[in-house]
Amino acid sequence: MVKGYIVIILFLILPIVVSAQVPDSLYSTDTLAAPNPNEILDRILTNDEIQAIGQQLQLYLDDLTAANITSRSSPLHLSINSSIITHPDALGDPNYSTGSFHGSPEKISNRISVTTKDFEFYFVQSKDEGEPIFFDRIGAALSLRRGQQLFDDFRLSKLTLGDYSLNEGAGLIFSRGYPSYPSQQSAHNIFSADDGIKAYRSISSYRFFRGAAGELQYDDLRLSVFFSDRLIDASVDSSGITSLPFSNYHRTETELAKRNAARQTMHGAVLSYANFDTSDNGFSIGMAGYRMKFDNPVAMDSNTFHFYGQHHSMLSLFATSVTGNLEASGEYGRTISDMGTASAVAVTAQYDLSPVIRLTANYHNLAPRFYSPFGSTFGLYSDDAQNELGYYLGASYAASPYLSFFGFGIFGRNSYPAPEDGLYQRTFDSRIGAKLLLGKQSFEPQMQFLRQWKTDALLVDSLLELKLQPQLLWTYDISSTFKSKVQLKYCWLSNDNSTQQGYMIGIGARYVPIAQLTIGVGMSFYRTDTFNIRFYSSEPDLPNDASYALLYGNGSRYLLTCRYSIFRFLSVAGSISETLYSYPIGAEMAKKTTLGVQCNAGF
Repeated sequence: MVKGYIVIILFLILPIVVSAQVPDSLYSTDTLAAPNPNEILDRILTNDEIQAIGQQLQLYLDDLTAANITSRSSPLHLSINSSIITHPDALGDPNYSTGSFHGSPEKISNRISVTTKDFEFYFVQSKDEGEPIFFDRIGAALSLRRGQQLFDDFRLSKLTLGDYSLNEGAGLIFSRGYPSYPSQQSAHNIFSADDGIKAYRSISSYRFFRGAAGELQYDDLRLSVFFSDRLIDASVDSSGITSLPFSNYHRTETELAKRNAARQTMHGAVLSYANFDTSDNGFSIGMAGYRMKFDNPVAMDSNTFHFYGQHHSMLSLFATSVTGNLEASGEYGRTISDMGTASAVAVTAQYDLSPVIRLTANYHNLAPRFYSPFGSTFGLYSDDAQNELGYYLGASYAASPYLSFFGFGIFGRNSYPAPEDGLYQRTFDSRIGAKLLLGKQSFEPQMQFLRQWKTDALLVDSLLELKLQPQLLWTYDISSTFKSKVQLKYCWLSNDNSTQQGYMIGIGARYVPIAQLTIGVGMSFYRTDTFNIRFYSSEPDLPNDASYALLYGNGSRYLLTCRYSIFRFLSVAGSISETLYSYPIGAEMAKKTTLGVQCNAGF
């Protein structure tokens, strides 16, 4: 551990002698723009939510990887991406020493893509740490890259065979998988990107379809039809399906027994019309629907928010309008299934009051029983487009090219512990911040205020959580080859039982001594009273790989990454990180080391 800090300190004081282009990404606890783990995870989450967010983050990065691959303009392109991440300390973990985890501690993934002028083929393989099956996740997709004229004015604009995703409307029934959370950019990611049919290229098994999907276009009218038939994880007994886990881990005997234990089939269509002029003013309207079926009935407790039954259908109407400085979109959805019927609505508007002032508003009313297995819309807890009544108002002001401000407030109400109980949990989250540019330096202060309370059976409000979290982000472009970043974050949390606090100091730098070589380092020092006050370190661990570490207790962490382009078509990357911490505070120090290697080849 000491040697690691010495290496990093020596690196930070190296003279800057060569000029080169520095990548925009830099080690920090807020590396990714969307979705941002620190903004997603600033509230207390369950383990299931943390796993889901990890998979959503992986979806986002896999989309970036695919965009880089398909942007090539050569007639034929072959791309291979392979990575291995392991934890040398894992052999001392009881999960491995006792045989609870049946596999090795390596996380392995391989992606292969073949792209031509007209088609793209994508293959993916992955296994998580502790999983014994090398091909635990395997997927493939063959997609049409350019539309084909069929006859007259009819055009086959999209076609995908294999794994694919759908994204339409405001995300009430179809979303690409990573939802829009309130972030420091008040208008950021509120509007859903209407991608329609898209090949699914992720190593994550989170929300995708397996079958065939195509889109037929006639002038401004388009019709998409799709079919899916895939195996999913489930717990099954004589009564049917008793649970539908979404973690997709297959490490233990219990998890392996759930692997691909149920079948899910679905079919549907999307019909839409769009009319926009050269200035992007215009409108679009559409409707979508599908019917889904499980091979066995889902026999869950009917007094929950989860699906039960065997058949499930969804319908939606959606529209977008752009006129001058005003942009608005909305969607109405309805579910019709064995668990009953329910409706949801989501509306967003964005208005440029002036060239420097932007206002954004959102309203979403998602019924408790609006079960949407592939939905994800904007909100506090609406990553499943269910059980939230929410209001959002945000504003941004660019006072000058060097100074800007933002602020927003969002209110959300959720039913608990069951839809029919008539009890609610309420959350109000607000943030204000600014960005100041001074030459090669930037300063971004921010303050978050969060209040969460609930109503009990006697209709008495009780405080669940009160949170204050100031933070400061400072970046300094020391030269064209050297960038540094410092983040200071403090959190104070109070509830009916206790008051807790914590802080984190993060320091990072990126150095490009030659155009082919990029080196990044980072250190974090932190102290939190409890696990509830925890921070997340979002790190560009390996290119296009999702990695974030939980920081809690009393400890420190360092990270060293290196990426080198050996030839124009071949690059390698490596990373090492180590966390040394004690939890509870005062307990014996624990250590977790992570090693990663990645190879990228393109021909």
